[in-house]
Amino acid sequence: PPPLALLFSCAWPAAGDAAGYLALPENRGGAAASRARLRYISFLRLQLSRSLIKGEYMHVAEAVALLLPHLSGAERLPLLPDLATFLRSDAAALAAIAHAFATVGRTVLALAGLDEGKAARVVKLVQRQWLTHCRELSQLLLAERWADLAPLEPMLRRQMADESDRGGSLRLPVDDPSQRALGRRLLAIARSVGSVSRQLCDTLMLCCDGLSGFCKKVFSATPEVQVPLSMQPTPVRERRIELAAEQQRLRVVRAYPEDVHNGAVLLQYVTDSRLDAVVEAVLVELASASRLPRNPFTIALLRMKRAAAAFEAWREADTALAHTFLSGTAQPAAQRAADVPGCLVCRVPPPDTAVLNQPCRRTYAELDPAAEAMRALHETLGADTRAVDEVADTPCLYGHLHRLVYADRATVLRLLRDFGPEVLDVRRRAAVQQYETFIFTAFVDVPMAAEAAAAAVNRGRGVGAAGGRQRALPPYEVFLREDHFIRGKGLTGAIAVHSARVMGAAVALHKQTTHLLSCVTFGSQRWSAADLARFPKQAEQELTRHLSESPEAEVVLHGSLLVAAPAQAGRRPAARYVALRKSYAMVYVELAAAGSSGTTAVCSPPRRTQSHQSVFLSHAHASVAMLIEAATDGGGAARWQRKLLARGAAGWRGGNALAACGALLEAGLLIADAPPPPAEVLAPVLRLLSSPAVSVAQLLRLGGALRSVLEACAVDENRSKCSYGAVNVMLDAYRTNALALLSADECVNLEACRRDVQEAFYVIFEVLQATGEPTSGKVREQLELCDDILVCVATAAAAQLVDNAPELVAALDALFGPADAGRDVAKHSLTAASARAAEGRTLPPARPTQELGQSPTGYP
Repeated sequence: PPPLALLFSCAWPAAGDAAGYLALPENRGGAAASRARLRYISFLRLQLSRSLIKGEYMHVAEAVALLLPHLSGAERLPLLPDLATFLRSDAAALAAIAHAFATVGRTVLALAGLDEGKAARVVKLVQRQWLTHCRELSQLLLAERWADLAPLEPMLRRQMADESDRGGSLRLPVDDPSQRALGRRLLAIARSVGSVSRQLCDTLMLCCDGLSGFCKKVFSATPEVQVPLSMQPTPVRERRIELAAEQQRLRVVRAYPEDVHNGAVLLQYVTDSRLDAVVEAVLVELASASRLPRNPFTIALLRMKRAAAAFEAWREADTALAHTFLSGTAQPAAQRAADVPGCLVCRVPPPDTAVLNQPCRRTYAELDPAAEAMRALHETLGADTRAVDEVADTPCLYGHLHRLVYADRATVLRLLRDFGPEVLDVRRRAAVQQYETFIFTAFVDVPMAAEAAAAAVNRGRGVGAAGGRQRALPPYEVFLREDHFIRGKGLTGAIAVHSARVMGAAVALHKQTTHLLSCVTFGSQRWSAADLARFPKQAEQELTRHLSESPEAEVVLHGSLLVAAPAQAGRRPAARYVALRKSYAMVYVELAAAGSSGTTAVCSPPRRTQSHQSVFLSHAHASVAMLIEAATDGGGAARWQRKLLARGAAGWRGGNALAACGALLEAGLLIADAPPPPAEVLAPVLRLLSSPAVSVAQLLRLGGALRSVLEACAVDENRSKCSYGAVNVMLDAYRTNALALLSADECVNLEACRRDVQEAFYVIFEVLQATGEPTSGKVREQLELCDDILVCVATAAAAQLVDNAPELVAALDALFGPADAGRDVAKHSLTAASARAAEGRTLPPARPTQELGQSPTGYP
């Protein structure tokens, strides 16, 4: 606003300051003040209209509050009750908490440049703020007042618990990279809370008739504010039933008498959509409860949202869907069980009967003693690479049974086709300075077979593969592990050979390919692509020293791989980037001298459960990996089972239904050893894997690939060879799919956040238009905003689908414990925080909950 208009937008601390401002020569005269006041009112109306377009209703309420003194009494009085209700609501409380979390996150991000004394004071204040805001959010979560907040409650509890220590204070790391990561996670929590606040504000605005009517009146009287292209709703193809056309059809077929055509159509519609059953279930739940809830509409809305998810997913019987999936999926079969003692290698697709019936080339006794195991390992490493089962036209996958049954084989084969030997060495043998090295590469943490599940659901509904609801995206991230099995004399030389291979591969990836190398990390060290290019020998020596001192250290390469899409008729092939995380492991084996019984094997990092989370590309690699784990550690299956149970329990109690269901199926194979699971458990998981929740998870991988490219482009060499055309195509695919999902019938959560996603992509494309390179920090911030909103959408959609399957919920509760166990922990933490406050910590008073029949209290 003009300078004089600042008088109307500022609160002066003293009357003399305001008088001095008015005494300035440019501010003298009554006419100038009147014009400034009119300009300020016009400015507020513009701000109100712009916020109304964006759906920022908290800003709308603030603009209305600032406009109240400038309105007449007849206009002001009807707005006061609605404005008071809006500003005292839980939506406003959540907005304040989200702003507080964002403040804490930005403060943590700013800690890097402070001196020790000031940083210590800031840390003390930040920890106190964190404790206060967590307590306020926990009170709102435990109140159970909002259906939009219910599916996200476990996720928010887990996010707060992950960043808190046992006392409830914020766990602050010491090093700068960890602090920056913590700051970004705190901003993610703020965006999650803010998305719920946005949805509640959207609902509340529809209830405040006086406030919404005034806003519409102001917007109509402000023609200079137009709805920008970025905020216009996306076109959605809605499935509707035209009532008049359906009545005419009934008249033609003479199915009913003339006077009941309208009622027949409505009755059939209610029956097909099971609307009557849902309403009956709500009434029964309310009538049969021992205590009537404070707000019955919360339960009704939760039931309705679950019914909306079930309407889209439950179209076939559980038994038929499970049978269709199992019959259409290649089941792994054992291949030469006696080939490696105690280690059962399975394969997809299964080998034919002739291969299975062939006699084993090698047979060994028990794994003990270790000397015999090491000899078996040597013979396996030296075996012929072109075995009988490895010459098929289609590459085969090997590994443990529980890893292969539900692994997404299509994704692995796509990545195997896209990558070259500079990234993925299936098998290589090299000899360096009297050390013989065998190099193998395996896939780690392959996602579950979402594409196969969607195909099974489509087959069960009689829909073709191309006509399903979900169009699978290509893989956008990959986790690899390269194993170096080294034989020779002397551990020091083996570590040097291993370090040379790791750093040499990283430098070659950076200098000799079109791929983007971000960094190589080990321990607390991080070597960027620029550092590796300038000081390769120093990096190699540092890695050798670090592995010699800390053999448990994990070496990880981060980068982005440029992958060309397969050519299609009539379409230009579009390239894409795939985020790469490749870890390196070394196994050094030394046979004892002749006549000695001792055998040594050194693993860096130690081999514990690596084979259980891997999908191997050759039978030899699977055999060696299983054998070395059994020989050096033992108990890998039991340890992996405990890991799975812990991962599933954390996912189930933290609201991550996808992770919990995946752990349930894999742990079932380890525990019961009798696949497949019951149809009433498998069928809901298949529906979940073909639901929008998995589509959103695939979009999140796309967002992670984009952030990986931006991180790699911090180096000048990467910025010059980056394919910005591929990045733009990925951004457009992200925007199109995200907005389509947020506008679809399958997603009935956080619809109001669609405007935030639209505006974020508009900002990104503005940066692209201005600079031509999406490498600024603003682009990354907007991508993180979209990712955080989509995480909330996926969590809510998955929770509603799982809630429709009581058998699946019972199986998850039986294996991982009740999902509401985290609620008891939250209550205990809240009580403990109150007790510590009573002991002497100075904390702001908690916001009291609103009782039935009382007005909500103000929020500080």
